[in-house]
Amino acid sequence: MKEVKKECIAQIRGASAPSYDPFDCEQMKLLKEQSVCTAECIAKRFNLVDEHGDMKRESVLVNLRAKIGDNNAWKSEAVEGFVDKCLAELKASKEKSAEAAEAAAALKKESQPIEKESRDEKVGCNPCPLEFSHCIWREVVQGCPAESQIDSGKCKKIREGLAKGDKSFLNKHFLHHFSAHSEDKKSWD
Repeated sequence: MKEVKKECIAQIRGASAPSYDPFDCEQMKLLKEQSVCTAECIAKRFNLVDEHGDMKRESVLVNLRAKIGDNNAWKSEAVEGFVDKCLAELKASKEKSAEAAEAAAALKKESQPIEKESRDEKVGCNPCPLEFSHCIWREVVQGCPAESQIDSGKCKKIREGLAKGDKSFLNKHFLHHFSAHSEDKKSWD
């Protein structure tokens, strides 16, 4: 996983990733786009997405079970439910996005004369792998039995935030997770 991640980061960002100024909106937008593309690259390398960009349930389960190993009985028992819940969330999100795009297109046709569509419009990377990664991480944190939880202040804050439905603090974790300097971090800890 670490090697694939390094290769994808190098492919998306180049050999040396620049440092980012969190107060520069354009740099942060670029970092977000690169994070989405990095997650998509990793998912493709592990054969986790189909030709339509949808997550492949069986491949995801095989890869997650291999990553979990035999040392985490509770994760092994819960992983299938986590995957199914996250795939359902992705499907609902994708349907909602499609409906919003249709509504926006209809509104645009009504309010403006028909113009020739640009063939140069940039098609971005598939956000599903990153959204799926966020969801799985959230489900693992929330599903962790009390006896297996780490009692650090950071972990407590994360659990409290998730219990309240606050996902805003996750961005910091995932921006670091997909940055060039995160090879030493474990995503399942």
